[in-house]
Amino acid sequence: MHRRSHAPTGAVLAATAVAATLVGGCSAGGAPTCNEFAAKSFPDQTSAVSELLRDHDLAPHDVGNVQGVTRAITTYCRPSALQHGKALAHGDKPIGDAVDWKAGTWGASQ
Repeated sequence: MHRRSHAPTGAVLAATAVAATLVGGCSAGGAPTCNEFAAKSFPDQTSAVSELLRDHDLAPHDVGNVQGVTRAITTYCRPSALQHGKALAHGDKPIGDAVDWKAGTWGASQ
């Protein structure tokens, strides 16, 4: 299990302010839905994961954080290129619902 790595507070506030002005194509809550995530290109999915980490005051470039959130989203949403960029599960739910944000570590499985 990996411990979650927290980002510096000042950097988080600045990054969140910038990200909030740049977000487009996302559901009303800010984070994309599983279907929106599945339809994104790989670089855009990576950006969505980084933004989600920043939104929860976690270091967006920490490998453990990126792997933990990506695994949780993949398990929860089951995005599929074979289904024309649709999620096989939880299509209309925000990707943030995939993660237990109160846990102190990334579990071995979600």
